[in-house]
Amino acid sequence: MQCSLSALLTSILAYVLFASAPINAQNYVKIGDGCEGVAGIPSITALGDPVLGETFSVELGNVDSMGIAAGLSGLSNSQWSGLALPADLGMALGMYGLDPMGMQMDPCILYTDVRRVANLTITGGTAVWNLNMPPLSLEWIGRKFYQQAFVIDSNVGGLPAVLSDAYEGTMIAPPPNLDFEAPTGIAADGNRALVCDRLRSLVFAVDLSTGDRSIFSGGLVGSGPPFDDPYGIVIDGSRALVANRPTPGIGGNPAVIAVDLVTGNR
Repeated sequence: MQCSLSALLTSILAYVLFASAPINAQNYVKIGDGCEGVAGIPSITALGDPVLGETFSVELGNVDSMGIAAGLSGLSNSQWSGLALPADLGMALGMYGLDPMGMQMDPCILYTDVRRVANLTITGGTAVWNLNMPPLSLEWIGRKFYQQAFVIDSNVGGLPAVLSDAYEGTMIAPPPNLDFEAPTGIAADGNRALVCDRLRSLVFAVDLSTGDRSIFSGGLVGSGPPFDDPYGIVIDGSRALVANRPTPGIGGNPAVIAVDLVTGNR
């Protein structure tokens, strides 16, 4: 196990030294403590929410201003290349600079697998770490990811390389765009109006008291065949019937699509 850990840490060190540099509290939670370096235990602070299709940024703090730092991110907190997580890397990290008195190193726990390594620029004891979130899709909404930083201190005594606190993030969808572009068909359904938007390929629900809009069906709301060019709608009992035609110049599905009034499923 020690040899395996040493090899893993050697690969991380090689990347850090030689590779080129390329909020909501419930969406980003601490899952483990880091280990202490010359500037204290490196901390991570979210600067926003991990929104799909956007750049998620965190600030790494309490790091040696003369040191080297890398951001480690992954999608698992249970294993990495056969290594069970969490894993104590204190001894492996110590192989790069053993305590001169031969004392046992303090534990230093790795909590994430390593799928991406980002070189971080330290300025005044802090560094900003930017991570590009995957594009918006149903498969990524709610997916967990993990982050922890690897810091090489400039001192020669004690543990020369340490790990920061570890965090678990939850990927979230961006707030929906509720602007109309080409509203056409409209039907009343109790205290709301259902409005087809041809260019958005959506059906909106509009509160008749407040004017507030939400997406009733289409896009990521409701399951079933997508709308192409929805242009007419009527209410039929517990469902809405939406006239859908192919998008000009693109094509699609000419059909009348039944939509559940509760779920938006098509």
